[in-house]
Amino acid sequence: QSTWGISKSMLSVCVRRKKQTIFLQIEENETVLDIKTRIMHILASKDEIALGWSVGGELVVLENHKLVKDCNFEHGSVLMMSYKLPSGEFEVFEITPFPLNDYSAAVGV
Repeated sequence: QSTWGISKSMLSVCVRRKKQTIFLQIEENETVLDIKTRIMHILASKDEIALGWSVGGELVVLENHKLVKDCNFEHGSVLMMSYKLPSGEFEVFEITPFPLNDYSAAVGV
């Protein structure tokens, strides 16, 4: 237990798909499937999703049985999400960058 009341085995990550961002606190003993289930619950979706992340510049699709502690995530890691298409394949992982110099786009004006 840390001095801030957050377990040392907890990590803060964000999950991104296109313009969508979800912030999660995950535990090292959770599986990738546990994380996917939480995301699907947050999105109120039954659509199957894939999660990926970049390791040394290479995209790795995360396997359901893997534990968080074996994925080598760090605080602030960005995971990518994609939905399963009717064809049975998954979308290409895509993250839309935030516009840094357009305040009206950032606040939805």
